[in-house]
Amino acid sequence: MTLNFGGEDSAEVKKSLSASQSLPLATVSSRIIATFIDVSILFGLNVAVVLLTQRLAQVPIDLFTEFQLFLPLFAFLMLLDCGYVVALTTLGGQTIGKMMMGIKVVRRDDGIAGFRTIVIRTAIAVVSVVPFGVGYLYAFVGKSHAVHDVLANTKVVRR
Repeated sequence: MTLNFGGEDSAEVKKSLSASQSLPLATVSSRIIATFIDVSILFGLNVAVVLLTQRLAQVPIDLFTEFQLFLPLFAFLMLLDCGYVVALTTLGGQTIGKMMMGIKVVRRDDGIAGFRTIVIRTAIAVVSVVPFGVGYLYAFVGKSHAVHDVLANTKVVRR
């Protein structure tokens, strides 16, 4: 709810404010550190899940290398990891690593990125990692955006 006491239309005011005050992009180094923090958190969580599963199922840890046990466990861990990223980024624009680095994911027009956008961004990010992180090289060649940001129409900004 906004109060409008005459004069300019509130949509025009918002448009002129957003045009003059575009959010500054996050540095590549802050994004790398945020990713490292998130990967560390997820690694610890994944190890805890594997050890708890191993203990509850009373299965020796070496058996998890067999395809019948590895595939469902891997699928669950991927769902858990992607769920962490999607849930936190959808709710506040930030994962814990991004919170610690003071950066945030927004749409290209500086609006809030919704659930669908974040799911697309996360799925593309996962695929970008598979071929040795090729999707992230785009950010290093001076473009400031990784491939998943370009395709999902998002950007990472400083708060």
